[in-house]
Amino acid sequence: MKTIYGTMVVVESVCINGHTQTWSSQTMSGKMPWDNLLCSASILFSGSSPAKAISFLRHMGVLTMSKRTYHRIQEAYLVPVVKAVWNSQQQFLFNSARSKEKLVLGGDGRCDSPGHNAKYGCYSLMDLHSNKVLDVQFVQVRTS
Repeated sequence: MKTIYGTMVVVESVCINGHTQTWSSQTMSGKMPWDNLLCSASILFSGSSPAKAISFLRHMGVLTMSKRTYHRIQEAYLVPVVKAVWNSQQQFLFNSARSKEKLVLGGDGRCDSPGHNAKYGCYSLMDLHSNKVLDVQFVQVRTS
């Protein structure tokens, strides 16, 4: 019997004496195949479109997870890790900025593209001596 879990294949064989043996193509963390996590991380961190990447793999005949599984993995594992790393790095940058005698900051905001009106804008603040982004804020654009 063959079962597929996204990127993983599990084969269970039974000999004529009734003994069973199970083989899987990769290790798991709990109930999740590691390659499902690695594939999801690769798609997210490369900036690829999940729909296009998954479609590409399927057209090549490569076992992959569904878009729904990708989004569940992203929500449960990848986004929390990215947020934790960002918060840790940002705290480090803030502490470094506090210890400086002279702090030179630059900021830039963008609310829309030429020919378009946006509902949200993005503003970033950067330490110009270290060339490090200290903060990024997404704000709702209010028109009066």
